[in-house]
Amino acid sequence: MLTPSETTSEPRKIIKEGSSTRQISSSSKPTVDSTSRLKPHESDSQERLSAISYSPTGEENELPIESGIDVLRWGSVALSVLVIGLRNEPLSPIEWIAAAVVVFYTCFRTWQPIISLDHVRPRSHVASLAAEVGVHIAAVAVTGLWSSAMIYPLITSVAITGLTTGRKVALIGAVNASAVVTIIAVLTTQASQDLIQKSVANAATLFLAALISGHGYRLLAGDNEYPRSSHLRRLANANRLLADLHHVSQTLPASLDHQEVLQTSISRLRTILEFDSAAIFSIDPQDHSWETVHRVGMPIGKIFDESDVPPLAALAAKEHRLIRTNKHHSDTKHFLSSSRCSMFAPLLARGNLIGLLAVESTTTNSFSRENEETLEGFVVPLGLAIDNAQWFNRIRTASLNEERNRIARNLHDNLGQSLAHLGFELDRVMLNNAEGTDISPDLVQIRQQIKHIVGQQREALHDLRSDVNERKDLAQTIEEFAGRLSEREQLTITVHSDTKARLPILQEREMWRITQEALINVGRHADATEVNVYWSCTKTEALLEVIDNGRGLLPENVDQLGSYGILGMRERATSIGAVLELISKPNQGTKVRCYLNRI
Repeated sequence: MLTPSETTSEPRKIIKEGSSTRQISSSSKPTVDSTSRLKPHESDSQERLSAISYSPTGEENELPIESGIDVLRWGSVALSVLVIGLRNEPLSPIEWIAAAVVVFYTCFRTWQPIISLDHVRPRSHVASLAAEVGVHIAAVAVTGLWSSAMIYPLITSVAITGLTTGRKVALIGAVNASAVVTIIAVLTTQASQDLIQKSVANAATLFLAALISGHGYRLLAGDNEYPRSSHLRRLANANRLLADLHHVSQTLPASLDHQEVLQTSISRLRTILEFDSAAIFSIDPQDHSWETVHRVGMPIGKIFDESDVPPLAALAAKEHRLIRTNKHHSDTKHFLSSSRCSMFAPLLARGNLIGLLAVESTTTNSFSRENEETLEGFVVPLGLAIDNAQWFNRIRTASLNEERNRIARNLHDNLGQSLAHLGFELDRVMLNNAEGTDISPDLVQIRQQIKHIVGQQREALHDLRSDVNERKDLAQTIEEFAGRLSEREQLTITVHSDTKARLPILQEREMWRITQEALINVGRHADATEVNVYWSCTKTEALLEVIDNGRGLLPENVDQLGSYGILGMRERATSIGAVLELISKPNQGTKVRCYLNRI
């Protein structure tokens, strides 16, 4: 299991049997003594001088509360044992059995707890919650009822129910416990003032435990009914919405391209409906203009004014209902003059009109009532899919703007400085030429510099085009990039992969950019001769490590990590819910480690 690294003194192998290991080396790489290599996963606790851990906001200091529940459980059991020990009477066999059952159940729940702070599951453990209260009711019932020493674990069980599901279910548990024990007491003993007092006192204790634990559940789970300021409630709602959006963004399909959604939708429509031509229009709510965004067999214009649209199509858009024309009349208009019947279906999303689907046929009576019902069911998901694609394109445009800024900075740092240097060199050559000095060697040198710059930019463009997709996974992408980088930087790059599953494309793409940035940093700054890249992915977790044998980072350089792209890697890791860790020691290399828990 790939858990976040708690380093040990022994090297830990990440590559399992059946995994692939590929080595990409440069022909002119200097030989490296194996004793000087930075061993993967070796002990960092004694050797590293600087270790900087990054984790997404909100994931730090979140400790599960099982330990607190365990204290309650064992504390109540210990109190029961103490009360039993203070009695002068020996335990009967049935009391021994009841006590053993309670201790066994407490051990079981210590090993397999019901709740934690990270995963509060109020409705998925009905049987566990029933057993939680039922076991202790039975123990109390057979060991003295309200006089039983087992009453304390029963109170704890009601409290745990409240922490798990809230006040209502905890109160139900308290009512059931009070009723069952009281009824058994009434049936097996004579009613007395003492019995009534004990029943009322213990029932009140159970109700109090239910109320307090239910209040605690609201504090832990953030129940909307908990009284708070309107500003805090809006913040809580926004936080949940952002968390949901983040989860959706991680599991989106590989493409939400607007045109691809349209083409795929029309292709699917052909499998369930026969027609001669179809078109999808987007409708501008401001000027009410119609734009043809996709068409099949319908040679019409791109932009329509509302007055140029067939009246029935305009009516369908206005009234948000599907209209079917099955018989051709002289006054019936279609988008194509050759059409004899049509169906116009509005495309809706969030209650708003975003477009219209027009389906036409050149044959009279082509569309039946069944076809109309089929199209009505088809346009509902189509409207949502188109709206999702439009929003995704807007979000992607914002992301592309940020990526353009990054590329612009990269071009400024590399191409801009190289061209500026060439400018100075040309000025020097022109000055030497004016003085009568032979400038042929200088021109040859400048030509070599220009060739080198062109090669750098060609490689940079190639690197920008490298990406993961449905057919090429992260390991293949890393291997291709490592092959080019090893030739440029005189590095031996070995890629170790063990993949039993793939991440969603968006997550895998961020992992690739982290790997790319780490390898580029090694080539530019580390003075390394060897790099090992480890990539492992299962259905529950993923681990990426880039380890070099370079000069490492000095403690005084830790504050300058942003200049090496670590800040960008941290942001990418945070965006997919991963944890990024940098471990380095002077002259002992650097390890970049990115761990993602997929559960």
